[in-house]
Amino acid sequence: MLDTRLNKSKLSKKIEAIAEKYLLTHISANKMTIIGLILGILSSILFIFPYVLNLHSGFQQALVLFETDVKNISLIQAFRKSLYQAHLLNWTWQLGDTFFLLSLVMMLLSFTSDVFDGPLARLKKPTIFGGILDIFCDRTVELALIIAIIFSDREKLGFPGSIAISSIVLCISIFLLIGGAVNRLQEKNLNQQAKVIFYSTGIMERTETFIFILLMMVFSIFRLFLLYLFAFLVFLTAFQRFYNAYKMFYKKSSKTE
Repeated sequence: MLDTRLNKSKLSKKIEAIAEKYLLTHISANKMTIIGLILGILSSILFIFPYVLNLHSGFQQALVLFETDVKNISLIQAFRKSLYQAHLLNWTWQLGDTFFLLSLVMMLLSFTSDVFDGPLARLKKPTIFGGILDIFCDRTVELALIIAIIFSDREKLGFPGSIAISSIVLCISIFLLIGGAVNRLQEKNLNQQAKVIFYSTGIMERTETFIFILLMMVFSIFRLFLLYLFAFLVFLTAFQRFYNAYKMFYKKSSKTE
């Protein structure tokens, strides 16, 4: 949803201008995509480290104190108490926070790489392999980060995490099916090469997924709720794309018969 709107906005032209001026002669779109993949995987590994090594995080401990207050008193009172006692503002930096910060930085850089690989491809010439590589790397990073988030509390997040991963599998399956069907129709009807990759729009696209994963990484106390919400919206996107496919193929074919 956001990706579709951003592609039609002035921001998209600015990003393309930056890519043309600073990146076009230095790096290819495929290399930028692979850099994003490496950074995303590094982000997931760094995120897991504090849990594997049992390192403490001052920020996460402050969030736990806030969650305890919410359970005992109202949400507004918990905010007031946290601000008054400075739980959320005056926490002690610990080694675990360093790993979490590095993980977030790697994730932001990975997303930035993903932002620029598309404009770079369009400035040169999109290729079929480049489109496949982009989808493969994006989904790999998303799955790696979601698995890392599940690892933070396997007992609590295992079930919603498995639902979230299942929703991604369903959504990308219908995405690829529609793309393949559209390309075949274009080649058949127009007798020419179709678009490299047909992007079926929906509620949950790359930017929305990035926002959800970022929130889950930062706010540990909301991970359970965010995983369920994420899974619901991705499932909804899959059915939205299926309905669009119904309108594109079944209804049109019925009218022509």
